[in-house]
Amino acid sequence: MSDHDAQLITINNIHLKARVSTLHFIRKFNKKGIFEFGIKLSFETWDNVFENNDINSMYNNFLNTYLRTFYSSFPLKKPVIKANGNAWITMGIKTSCKHKRELYCLYKNSNDPLLKDHYKFYCRILSNIIKEAKKRYFSKEVETSKNKMKTIWDITRLLTGMRTKNDDVHQLNTHDNTIFDSQTMPDFLNNYFLSITGKNHNVSDKIDNLTDYLNSTRDGPYPDMKY
Repeated sequence: MSDHDAQLITINNIHLKARVSTLHFIRKFNKKGIFEFGIKLSFETWDNVFENNDINSMYNNFLNTYLRTFYSSFPLKKPVIKANGNAWITMGIKTSCKHKRELYCLYKNSNDPLLKDHYKFYCRILSNIIKEAKKRYFSKEVETSKNKMKTIWDITRLLTGMRTKNDDVHQLNTHDNTIFDSQTMPDFLNNYFLSITGKNHNVSDKIDNLTDYLNSTRDGPYPDMKY
């Protein structure tokens, strides 16, 4: 049959298993990972590729090396699922809020004091209902959580509008250049702090009492140290 003809297949008596929800992971791409990916590839000799005569083996060796480097530079990470701050809203609350807006329109276009009092009374009741719905929802979230402390902090950030800070360091600016490699950055800092003391003046050779030296660097004595 030609590949231009429609292909139709009918399969009967198929019993599919219920789909089990799986946890999805994602790969995070940034400048740091891209830089590491290029560095790691540059260190590869590719001997298992060029010294092989079989085209299939060459391709498999190349792909294995490439994917190993790719996976190590861009590892899988569990995505952070943001908490839903409106999950406590029920259908009854939505209906009440809609009715509240209708009462507000009537109240603004009317001079009836009874309608004004009814609207304010309705707002107080709805406000108490919303507070109680939030309280029950978030209390249930904490009770059913496996990590209660983390859940409490997530709820606190959600209700207060706090945003988590990203403390990831992607580059280190030095006097000579900029370092992007995460393996080189700690080595540079380690060498810096190990060698910085040797560049300073050796105070102990000139002054016997270091306390006097410290006191001479400022007006008045230093406060007492308490441990």
